[in-house]
Amino acid sequence: MAVDKGLLYLYKNPALSSSTQAYWNGDGSEAGLGVTGFALLAFEENGHLPGNDYQQDIYAELVQKGLNNLASHLYSYDLTGKGALDSNGNNRGLNTSATTYPDCLSAMAFIMGFTSTNAAKAATIPAGIGSYAGTSYYVVVQDMIDSLYASQGTIGGWHYSVNPAARDTDVDGSTHQWPNIVMLVASERWGLPILASAITSSMSAFATIQSGDGACGYTSAGYWENEAK
Repeated sequence: MAVDKGLLYLYKNPALSSSTQAYWNGDGSEAGLGVTGFALLAFEENGHLPGNDYQQDIYAELVQKGLNNLASHLYSYDLTGKGALDSNGNNRGLNTSATTYPDCLSAMAFIMGFTSTNAAKAATIPAGIGSYAGTSYYVVVQDMIDSLYASQGTIGGWHYSVNPAARDTDVDGSTHQWPNIVMLVASERWGLPILASAITSSMSAFATIQSGDGACGYTSAGYWENEAK
């Protein structure tokens, strides 16, 4: 009952940037992209997907409009010459934000919107939505993960930035988890291959902030440990 009430509230209270786009808490801002990602995940994790019959599922069209809004904010980084970091060889990484939290939540919303590899490959960003209309959600997520690969910090972790041109030099116990969650869910839900070296480097970074009792700190072991990390 509580979940149903929460979804109904979200359904009744989006903002519309156009007849085809919906968002929550700000259009394109760091907080807005993150909250929109979380709102979409709430629908998707309860079976309300953009490909559902709009007559049978009253939330499905709103989910598509939310994905449209996230997709409208996609922009690219040049990954020419990055080798294995450009997993599909199209010379680009995609982001919705240069900040780890909202970018990863956007990627999660794209992933959870489609139940399989085939569904993600068949569904494309609708015409008129941003710079990547016509691109399949599978390729979008590949490119977003490629951007995460190329942004992975010099010690193997992620901090606040998703920027292949300016990699972070340390690790944050809070933000570091989100790229890992994106990669894990993309692999489990769609079978998307994940770069082994990225996982190995990520685990090494985790080791620098994990105490002997298993707790994770903020930027070093023992520092500001709490459940969020």
